[in-house]
Amino acid sequence: MAQIDTLQSKADVEAYLKRRYHYKEIALNPVNIIIRDTNAVQPIRPSYWLKKDFNHDGKNDLLVSATVAKGKRDNQRELFIIASEGNHYTKVDIVIPVSYGHNGDASYDIYLALGKSYLVINTLVQKMLRPQDVRPGHYAVYSTGHDTIFVQNNKQMIYAKHPAQLAIESVKFSTTECFGTCPVFQLFINKDGSVSYKGIQNVSKIGDYKLIMSKSELSYLTSLLAAINPLKLNNHYSIDASDFPSINLTVNYANGQVKSIEDYGERGTYGLAVLYEFLLDLKNF
Repeated sequence: MAQIDTLQSKADVEAYLKRRYHYKEIALNPVNIIIRDTNAVQPIRPSYWLKKDFNHDGKNDLLVSATVAKGKRDNQRELFIIASEGNHYTKVDIVIPVSYGHNGDASYDIYLALGKSYLVINTLVQKMLRPQDVRPGHYAVYSTGHDTIFVQNNKQMIYAKHPAQLAIESVKFSTTECFGTCPVFQLFINKDGSVSYKGIQNVSKIGDYKLIMSKSELSYLTSLLAAINPLKLNNHYSIDASDFPSINLTVNYANGQVKSIEDYGERGTYGLAVLYEFLLDLKNF
């Protein structure tokens, strides 16, 4: 029996994760929050993990949401899947849903398709009101969002029943300044995985560099873009706040189509948030 399958209680899981990842403290959060029209309600009988085969290798994986303390740093929230990898396990960080739409909690359940398990993330997503609709006593409007993911190449992948089939020639990605220390850099990624990087501000590498993505990274990026299908997304996204950076994304397709997205606040869609996390990490070469 695999080690994950032996964990039977909240205390078991917390002790396992604390020991494995050297947390100073860890407290699991419920994963079965009740999502309603305008709020998220704590469940009467909380569940603190999900065990399913999220990377489709025939072995159970473990999803947890946790508040952790590392050394003297403040508590922080983490959401991750401990995914089987042969005889070992890999920690796969999941984009926390509050980063793209709402400051409340999310709930998680399982979707089965063709005998495979997928993780469904349920959230409340704030709809921006038009200026003429903003008046005293008129509160924000929320809708319920559902995003479905699985694990591919030890990374989070968006599930799509019908992913886009268009070949991609290149991807351009850039970030802008904010009032703080937001990283400012540019990436130009060719279809062969060659990358032109320009570090501008608040990054460890300033200047121009040439990079080569691994085959697994390039495969992941291609699959993620196919699942997200930028051609079906809006050209502009924005949050009602100041002091946030913008992300500019341009995808050039082999058939000559071009899709450009400007996203102020980095919260356009959950799929875009997952893509941004991957591309932002490329600056740490």
